[in-house]
Amino acid sequence: MRNKELLFFLLGTLISAFLLGFIITDAMYKPNAYVYTYGGDGAFIYYNLIFQSWYGDGLTLKNMNYPFFESIFMTDAQAVIGLFLNFLQSWFPSNYFSSNPIGFMHALQYSMICIGSGISYLVFRRMGIEKRLSLIFGIIMIFLSPMMERLTLGHFGLGFPIVIPLLLYFSLGIIMNENGLKGNVFGLLASLILFGFNNIYWLAIGGGFVGLIGFFHFLIHKASRRRSFINMLAVLGAVSFVFFVLKSSDTALDRIKWQWGYFFNSTTVKGLVCPSGSVLSSICDSTDIPFESRTNLGLWTILSVLFAGCLLIFYPRRVVKELKANCIILSMFLSASVLLMYSSGFVLDSSFIREILGDRIQILTMFKASGRFAWPFYFCMSLIAVYVLNEWIKTCQLGFLFKYGPIFLFAIIGLYECFQYNTFFLALKPKYNNPYTKSKLDLIKEELTDFIDLSEYQAMYTVPIMEGWNDKYRITPNFHCEYNSTRISMATGIPLINSMLSRISLSDASRAIQFASSVPVSKELISYLDKDKNILLVVGQSEKGLTPGEDFLVKNSRLLKSYETYSLHSLNLNQLTNSQHNEIDSLKTRSIENINTYFFKSFDESQKTEHSLDGSPVLHITQDTLIQLKLDTNLVSEKVEISLYLKLTAEKYGIPMVELVNDSMNQRISLDYHDRYDVIDNWLRLRGEFEVKESTNHYELSFSQLNQDFYFDNLLIKPITTDVKLPLAPSSPFDNYNNYLIRKDQ
Repeated sequence: MRNKELLFFLLGTLISAFLLGFIITDAMYKPNAYVYTYGGDGAFIYYNLIFQSWYGDGLTLKNMNYPFFESIFMTDAQAVIGLFLNFLQSWFPSNYFSSNPIGFMHALQYSMICIGSGISYLVFRRMGIEKRLSLIFGIIMIFLSPMMERLTLGHFGLGFPIVIPLLLYFSLGIIMNENGLKGNVFGLLASLILFGFNNIYWLAIGGGFVGLIGFFHFLIHKASRRRSFINMLAVLGAVSFVFFVLKSSDTALDRIKWQWGYFFNSTTVKGLVCPSGSVLSSICDSTDIPFESRTNLGLWTILSVLFAGCLLIFYPRRVVKELKANCIILSMFLSASVLLMYSSGFVLDSSFIREILGDRIQILTMFKASGRFAWPFYFCMSLIAVYVLNEWIKTCQLGFLFKYGPIFLFAIIGLYECFQYNTFFLALKPKYNNPYTKSKLDLIKEELTDFIDLSEYQAMYTVPIMEGWNDKYRITPNFHCEYNSTRISMATGIPLINSMLSRISLSDASRAIQFASSVPVSKELISYLDKDKNILLVVGQSEKGLTPGEDFLVKNSRLLKSYETYSLHSLNLNQLTNSQHNEIDSLKTRSIENINTYFFKSFDESQKTEHSLDGSPVLHITQDTLIQLKLDTNLVSEKVEISLYLKLTAEKYGIPMVELVNDSMNQRISLDYHDRYDVIDNWLRLRGEFEVKESTNHYELSFSQLNQDFYFDNLLIKPITTDVKLPLAPSSPFDNYNNYLIRKDQ
């Protein structure tokens, strides 16, 4: 890099630092003083990072999903940063960086924003754009990028606007025959691998963008085919290496293969042109645009493209000639357009194509936020806009005002929108004082040791249940549980049985939820735990109250200390097991047979028993449907419970809506799992309560919102106040009490 280029690079970085400081104020020079979120994704990224930095153990993140844990690369844990800080902690225990992981992460992100402007300048220069344009619009391109919003959202792994400019810089260096081929290849490999490990989306988005650029340039520009091939080979090598490490370090066997979100978080035209906070948002209503669908192109970019359209009208030959001469622009546009089409869901929106591709090549729809794949289109259009302005300066002969007027106008609009767009989101998500500093967490640990022997506890568990982002179970975490349990875990190193991890396996989530299922449900998790060590129970204040299973855990624990919004309890596993056995024995003695119930379990005799709950045929539902039910007239005027089991599989996200309907009496009862959380061997028990009104024994069971085949079993309607034993085949290893399968030897 020549001295003058280095000077402009540093100038762009320094100007960006000044602008960023103006936007985020004192957080710029006090990166450890504030956090951007107290809950949600961001809070757990803070938790993951701190735990990995202080207590990390290789490539396994051991703060949640105890005792199975999780691969650090399969989480939003800022994996590379966490591993680096853990390495420092291991070799230099008192170093400043790992002692203040949040401050280090924030400072790194701020630095990457500023350096990103310098890298953008270099990308523009590689495309032959004039220095001053490269400097000004390089800064604007970074500050208007969709990554800037990720900082306030707490999506820190995605909050690196430097990534795509950095990949473009090295990729263009390879393709355009710049000096230092080995250096550019190494830079491309290192950037893709490091950022890809830190967040898998960067591997897919960035690698897809520059890989496709190489592919299209290979097709278009024959003279550069060798270089284009090297570019594609480097991308393929980086993707293969990261994918191999991810697979080899991943122990989970049943992650959801088709994740939720691809068709729900896609790009929209409004999201590109007038998302909330943009200059154009005041013209059109953009309040309904999900944040994952927002990729603000910026008014200055849109005006520049319109300006280019005018030039095409007045100077068609010159414009077409220039575009033909610059194959890299065309390759970049084609690449970004392919990813834009993918981000919109347009390709797989057709049921025919989705059946051929989406159902068979599930990696195509594994990304929950497909809208993020529009990000390269943002950078591509910004680059093209500046390229057009640069060509205008080179060819315009209409005088100073006409030559530089459009440049000045677009720069002012761009800088104005940078401030408006970023301050808009900062106002929505204000920063808070950092509750996770080492000194504050040390105080928590010091207080706990006054009344707790920490060595007695192997893990923590929260009630209300905190288990999320599995794409089958939809459970809103209790804030008091979330905030206090994670702080205690950070302070003590005690992991959580609960997990809030983005792609947690189905069986792991089921076991953790089952721990707080109703009393008759066997707690499979206990067989994996050390029965000689207790569980620290964190009970959060809840307006909804506790479920019967959650309440059972609390009643069988010993209160340690109560606070304003939560309490701590000691849960002994041997005592819990004995209490559960006693409750089951009591249920068996209370239960009676041959009472007024509606129990139906032998559905489709042709169905294979591998899908069965207890070996008998099941109900196989393939589309929205209604099933007629005729209740026993002896149930009239009774308050009854209806329950039904749903088979959960890891093939695809979602569960259907199941309702009991009586239109003549205007009754519609939803069967849900949130008041019990009963799960047995990946069979989820859905239930509801209603009153059987006189002369209305004709009901319909409605199955709707099916996005796949589902299997159901054991439909029971019984009086709420009566415990019943239901008939099963003599060969069955189970007894059925109140529609709970209990092993005969239990």
